[in-house]
Amino acid sequence: MNWETAKLQGAKFAFIRAGFAGSSPGCYEDSQFARNSTQAFLYIPVGFYWFFRGTTDPIVQADFFCNLIEDKLWEIYPVVDIELQENQTPHQIRIQAEKFIQESLKD
Repeated sequence: MNWETAKLQGAKFAFIRAGFAGSSPGCYEDSQFARNSTQAFLYIPVGFYWFFRGTTDPIVQADFFCNLIEDKLWEIYPVVDIELQENQTPHQIRIQAEKFIQESLKD
């Protein structure tokens, strides 16, 4: 990603994927997170997002995400990308997502 070009082309802000829960249990940093998180903010306001997977422990995901972004510069509040997956119902996803959010809000 060329952040200077993005700004010149009219980008006003960006959400950068910090990481994701894999389809097999585990959390992973996005391969471009380190680069994007040190370069994007030089050109546009940034925030970070986490790709949430309802079948992976939400507490583990929240802690992993918070640890990734705790020392990074951001101007837009972090968000979580929640999608239905692995034949889970919206209710099941909501319960797991609520756990993720509550853990993320802890000091």
